[in-house]
Amino acid sequence: MPTSQRLNVTLSIGEAVNSYPVWVYKDTQLSCPDGVMITQSVQEALSALKSGGCVFLTPHANEIHFPQSIQAQFTTDFWSVGTFAGQSGFMGCMMDPEHPVFRDFPTEFHSNWQWWPMCRGRAVILPDDIQPIITGLDCYARMRHMGMLVEARVGKGKLMLSSMGLLETQEYPEVRAMTRSILNYMGSGEFIPDQVLSDKTISELVR
Repeated sequence: MPTSQRLNVTLSIGEAVNSYPVWVYKDTQLSCPDGVMITQSVQEALSALKSGGCVFLTPHANEIHFPQSIQAQFTTDFWSVGTFAGQSGFMGCMMDPEHPVFRDFPTEFHSNWQWWPMCRGRAVILPDDIQPIITGLDCYARMRHMGMLVEARVGKGKLMLSSMGLLETQEYPEVRAMTRSILNYMGSGEFIPDQVLSDKTISELVR
């Protein structure tokens, strides 16, 4: 199979017909493109960015590493946060399927079943002027500006920041495909972030 793709399986019994989406991914070894650094350490990332590096920062997806975040979940809240206030409020993801970061990871503009492992990471509460590649949708009662994948220029360097916990969930083929798609994009000439993040902001968002 040359590319990862979504397929539809259709079953029919008499006049009853139903269709089911199935995502199929290339089973290739994960490799990092030349010139791209993968790290879970914000200190290593900031050091490499100062030297003009291209960094994929993907720490463990927990509250310790992302202090300004909420727990993501695949399903929406039960009833409402107004009735059951202990819920995080996460209501799924939204993204632009035409963004080149998804070239090897077929998706719609919203999360579907292939997003299940990634939607158990953290949704980071971002400054209003930072636009994420993957937006975390908040409940109507809170409406926080959140993201799970952000690209930015940091000094002389280029940063991709993930809060999806990709490295610790590589047993899932969809996670391996998402990681590979991100790295392929970062290793291409298309990875030219136009928004800027400061060292200070990164240190506030990631520990």
